[in-house]
Amino acid sequence: MKNTLKIITIIFCILTITFIGKVYYESKLNNVSLTTFNPVKQTLNKKVIENYFSKNEKLKKEAESIIKEVLLKDLGYKDWSNYSEYIELLVYPVDIIDTLEEDLVIGVNLSKDLGAIAIYKPYNDKYVYSHKIDNLTKIKNISFIKNESDKKSFIIVEELLDEQTGSYFIDNFTRIFTKVDNQFKEVFRQSTDYTAFLFEKWTNPSLKNPKWFKLVEKSVIDHVSEGTKDLTLFVSKNLSKYESKDTDTNLNNKQFDLVTEKNFDTIYIWKEKYKFFIMGEGKVISSNEIVGIIEDNTQTVDYLLNLGDKYYKVINRNGEIKTIKSSEIEILENYSDKKPD
Repeated sequence: MKNTLKIITIIFCILTITFIGKVYYESKLNNVSLTTFNPVKQTLNKKVIENYFSKNEKLKKEAESIIKEVLLKDLGYKDWSNYSEYIELLVYPVDIIDTLEEDLVIGVNLSKDLGAIAIYKPYNDKYVYSHKIDNLTKIKNISFIKNESDKKSFIIVEELLDEQTGSYFIDNFTRIFTKVDNQFKEVFRQSTDYTAFLFEKWTNPSLKNPKWFKLVEKSVIDHVSEGTKDLTLFVSKNLSKYESKDTDTNLNNKQFDLVTEKNFDTIYIWKEKYKFFIMGEGKVISSNEIVGIIEDNTQTVDYLLNLGDKYYKVINRNGEIKTIKSSEIEILENYSDKKPD
């Protein structure tokens, strides 16, 4: 009997200690502050974002850690968590999903040539993951514009692709994304500072006295939404081709001379029926299909090499993009020939 009573007493003490410990542990969890959190267990609440923009470096650093953990999980890059300290964030509170409140757009650079964007919408005191834009290169800047006629929002992403080692080119370019069929899709792209080198022997090994070419494209993009029916882009570009008489395969210390230069001023207008920025419209001769014109290859720097035919890149109302020879399309309208409405 004494042994039974002793066992019951021991069990009671163990249960009591366990209960007290559990209550104490849960009370500690309920009183976690921003300075004592475990980032993996945090949600993306508005206080975290507020602290990210704080002048207090400790609060900012801890908030950044939370944002990275949540962001990598939501984007499907959880395996990158071990490299969190090397990952760069760009955080923008802005109304982009027409919630009448500030959404949250977060850009992330995982490496020198891999970036992504996550978009969160507000819900009570938190931000809830909504959309993503992936397959980006290094993000330099993100900005935003609205089409005044229908308040449609656009995300402008400035990117960098540096392939100077191996592929001999570097491309600073701008892409524009907007919501199409509940996804954010690319609707415009333009290089703003592009340089590439090409050695003739790469494409023609038997060529005697092959030349080195240097191709340069520089562009300025302006946009106008006020006073126009649709959002309009003005692109001024300069294309240049340089040659080197030095036929040595080594690119170092080459002297290049300008041999060809062209300038273009092109207008692109947002057209909802194509859900794309187009420079005009044309009719496919074989089918009489009306299409939007996205690109004229004679206005690209590669065309200065005279390597191929003249063609257009076009889009139809189903969002299908294809390339077509200039002889196979009738140009109905070129927006650059007149002022936009």
